[in-house]
Amino acid sequence: MSKCETLKVNGVVGYYTSDPGYTGTDRLVIRSPYEEGKTDEGVLSVKVLR
Repeated sequence: MSKCETLKVNGVVGYYTSDPGYTGTDRLVIRSPYEEGKTDEGVLSVKVLR
């Protein structure tokens, strides 16, 4: 896997770091405002492997 560090785009970036030694499944709830007083929500599931 590689990152593109030369192309910048507008948006939100999030980083996930598990607790040290943790393996298994986890989830993140992402909330994003898109209009005055409105928020969209999504759930991202991750599988942590070591």
